[in-house]
Amino acid sequence: MNTLTVPILLINQALSPDPAAAIASLRDLGPPGLDAIVEHGQPGPALRTAIDLVGAQRDNVCGLYWYTDLDRARDAARAQAKPIVSLRLLGRLDEDLSCANSRFLRTAIYANEQIATVLKDRFILHWQSVRPVPRITIDFGDGRRIERTITGNSLHYLLPLPPQYPRVVRRRRDRPVAAADTADLRRTVPEPRRGPVAGPAARRDLCRAREERRHRPIIPAACGRKPAGVKFGLGKRPGDR
Repeated sequence: MNTLTVPILLINQALSPDPAAAIASLRDLGPPGLDAIVEHGQPGPALRTAIDLVGAQRDNVCGLYWYTDLDRARDAARAQAKPIVSLRLLGRLDEDLSCANSRFLRTAIYANEQIATVLKDRFILHWQSVRPVPRITIDFGDGRRIERTITGNSLHYLLPLPPQYPRVVRRRRDRPVAAADTADLRRTVPEPRRGPVAGPAARRDLCRAREERRHRPIIPAACGRKPAGVKFGLGKRPGDR
């Protein structure tokens, strides 16, 4: 079975009456699995539901793929050299009644084609539910009921990639360098240079000078007042009147 047949079979199973296993397999494929079902799926209600489940977002009209495992999102970010946009919300992004802010994001932000293109091309998407969203049910007494959320909040975090530092190799002076260690020694980071450590007397002098500068009195003339018995002027000598 070639690589092109696998997505087609998964797509057909994802659109079948029992799609759970196929949906899980498509999610394991990551964004390519979502792209495959968007491109090759037959239009209809089953396809819209499958796109929401594979992308882990309700009303996923632009085909965004969201990770729900932060470790997997970090692996994808390292592999693609992209930062992570992490959404923290009340409730779940793949449910209809998530928090009010996340519902606004789904309908006004994520559904915008230009914004969705930027999110796909430049970021790895991740969401995490902080806690269930509070809900309220209104009973009209005639069999009609309305269930709504009563509060909600959400926040986007931008998680940059950690810098990739070279491995530091330090050699003991009493151990000879093997030929196999030559490549590692080329990437050796030198020890940082440190200045001389000040003694107790030097530290006391430094603290005393800092305190004197902090408590130095302000010249009253700078504040518009002239002290008695003191004359200010240019070119005057002591004793001049």
